Amino acid sequence: MRTVKLRPEPVMIALRWDNPGEAPVETANDPLVPAIHPWIAFLLEPWLQAIEQAGPGTTHWLQETSAAMSACLSEWVDPTPGIERALEAARAASDLLVACISRAGWANAEAQRQVARAAMGALIEALTLAEASESKTELGLGF
Repeated sequence: MRTVKLRPEPVMIALRWDNPGEAPVETANDPLVPAIHPWIAFLLEPWLQAIEQAGPGTTHWLQETSAAMSACLSEWVDPTPGIERALEAARAASDLLVACISRAGWANAEAQRQVARAAMGALIEALTLAEASESKTELGLGF
């Protein structure tokens, strides 16, 4: 199983995207980041931050962010079955994290946060093969 860095820095991703012919190198301080387009990384960053920072009283932020970013991804990216499954799993994991935080008395929110991180990692992995949607390509906004 390959480890995916869950908090991609857009600059690193952009460098990897701009130089697809170069072989990426993994070091101890810089784990291999999947090559996703910078616009996709831009859409994922708020969602990743919301997963990391959500706590009691801020679950609405995570709910709204995951809904908005998944809607944007659905609009911008051609929805292959793998991407759709990963996107649905990431939304479900985020919603479960919201439920766990809201019921902090009996739920293990940190365990669910790990599940949400893993689901986002799977989404990032699926998005490495993403193509721009037909509607965005027609508008000249493809990648």
